[in-house]
Amino acid sequence: MMNMIQNKLKIELADQAWDETTVTLNNQPSTISNGAIIIPSDENGKIDKPDIDITPLIQAMINNSDGRFGIKISQVDETIYRSSFFASTENELV
Repeated sequence: MMNMIQNKLKIELADQAWDETTVTLNNQPSTISNGAIIIPSDENGKIDKPDIDITPLIQAMINNSDGRFGIKISQVDETIYRSSFFASTENELV
């Protein structure tokens, strides 16, 4: 249960080119941690945040035309057996 409770996410800007068909955990793009958005999990390890404001990250991409490599969503603690599930409101499991 401890792994689920400690399931915070972070959203950061990628700062190097990457390819969705070849990226893996071992070759994932580096990121700019300054300005990262941290999403805390609740006491059940769930994150139900339909209104996360990423405007500052998008504005940073707009301001830096040489560094538009997208955003990266990852766990704050990427250790074995930790996971995150993403779904839309249309998903029957939500």
